[in-house]
Amino acid sequence: MEASTQSSPDANQETRYRSIALGVQCGSPNSVTRMIYTGVNAPVHPEVSPKAAFDRYFMGVTPSGTTPTEDPAVTRARAEKHAVVDLLKNDLARIRKQVGSADYQKIDAHLAGVMAMERRIMPPPTTPTTTGCTIPTAPTNLTANNANYPAQITQMMDIATHILACDVTRILTLQLSHGFSGVTHTWLGHTSPHHTMSHDGMDRRTELTAIDNWYAQQVAYLLAQLDAVNEGNGTLLDNTLIVWGRELGNTSHNMARAPFVLAGKAGGALRTGRFLNVDKQEHVKLLVAVAQLMGMSTLNSVGNRVTNSGALAGLVG
Repeated sequence: MEASTQSSPDANQETRYRSIALGVQCGSPNSVTRMIYTGVNAPVHPEVSPKAAFDRYFMGVTPSGTTPTEDPAVTRARAEKHAVVDLLKNDLARIRKQVGSADYQKIDAHLAGVMAMERRIMPPPTTPTTTGCTIPTAPTNLTANNANYPAQITQMMDIATHILACDVTRILTLQLSHGFSGVTHTWLGHTSPHHTMSHDGMDRRTELTAIDNWYAQQVAYLLAQLDAVNEGNGTLLDNTLIVWGRELGNTSHNMARAPFVLAGKAGGALRTGRFLNVDKQEHVKLLVAVAQLMGMSTLNSVGNRVTNSGALAGLVG
C-alpha cells in the first residue's frame, strides 16, 4: 500500500523524510518479504514497530497552532548523530581516494546512504505549514504475534495518517504481512494460516474472501482517518493518492489480473468513482501513471521488465 500526497507548488521543497516505509509483521528480510527497493538487490526494510515509528518520526514535530519547543535531550541527541555522520562522511571520502576506480561505485553508494542519513536527522523544530497537524497518542508496545496483528495495523495506520498530516513526508508505504503470510485470522474464526489455506487442496473460497474483505475494512479505516483531517483546501484524503494492491493475482502465484484500488483525488489530479478494465496491461504502466500524477511528467518507465512502457491509458482525465 502506498500513500502519496500531491506535490506543493514548490516542487523542490523538502520534507523531513523523502519517503517512509512502514510495515506490520513483515517477516525476515528476503525476496518475498520486501516490497520497496531503492535499486537492484537494495531492499528497504520497513519499520515494523509502531512504538519505534512514533518515537522516530514525531520527535521534534510541532503541532499546528503551537509554539515550537524542543526537549534539551532531543537537541543533544541530534548533535551526537550529526557528529557520527560527519565522521562517517570524512572516513568514506578519505577511503575513496585510496581505492581503484572499480571500487568507486561501492564507496559512493555508502556515501549516498550516509548523506541520506544526514538529511533524516531532524532539523530544529519549526511550526508546520499544514493546518491539520496533530501528534497522535503514543502507541503501546505490543508484542508482534498473531493476536496483536489487527491492533498493530490500527496503530500503524494512525501513525501514517499523522505523518502525512504533519508533512513529515509526502511519500509513505505500508506493508501488511508478507508473501507466504503465516497470519491465522482467528478473529474471523479461522484455524489455519492464510497461506496454508490457499494451498491445502480444499475449497477455501469462503475463508479467503473473508480475509480479503477484512483487509478492505482496514484500508477503509485508513481512508476515513485521512478524510477526517481538514487541510483548509479539502481533507488530507482529497490531497492524497492511496494505491492499494497485492503481490499476486491469484493463489497459483500468477501475477496477471491483479486488482489495484486507487483512492483519494491527489489534490484534484485524479477523478475518482470509476472502475477501469485494463486487463493484460503491464503493472509498470500504473506505476508510471502514479509518478506522473505526482509531478514526474518526464518519467516513462520504472524498472527493467518493460522499457519505455509509458503511463496507463485512461487513468488521468
